Amino acid sequence: MNEIEGAIDHLDDVMLQLGGCGDGGCIIVKPKGMHTNGGCRCSTNRLKMERFAYEHNRFVSSVSAARNAIERELGDVSSAIRTVMFMDHPDGGDVTLAEQVRRMRVMLAEVCEEAATYLDFQISAAEGRDLADAKRFVELQRIASDLRA
Repeated sequence: MNEIEGAIDHLDDVMLQLGGCGDGGCIIVKPKGMHTNGGCRCSTNRLKMERFAYEHNRFVSSVSAARNAIERELGDVSSAIRTVMFMDHPDGGDVTLAEQVRRMRVMLAEVCEEAATYLDFQISAAEGRDLADAKRFVELQRIASDLRA
């Protein structure tokens, strides 16, 4: 989003540099306070309109590039999921990537809790307690707790 915010800030700065005509309907800069109502006169200024068109095209290109980058990243995330397991069944529904990731987090917490329970059972069943297994048990419990938060 920083690219989009930067493009907006740049366009705002350029429009302020170009300056408006003082009309309430100005297409370049809307005046604050008192203004005329006779219609924007900026379009009659050829140089101003050329600069306006140039900056508008630059803005559109910047936003388009940022949008494409976001769409690629979403595609990468979607490809990384590689399953419909976290979508609504039977047809997959219309589940957002954010909801799918939230469901993954819940499932991961459940798996960690199950692994910790199984490990605790294994440690209890063993004649001697292995310190490494006990540390792993505590770590799995912490991970599950963090994921639930």
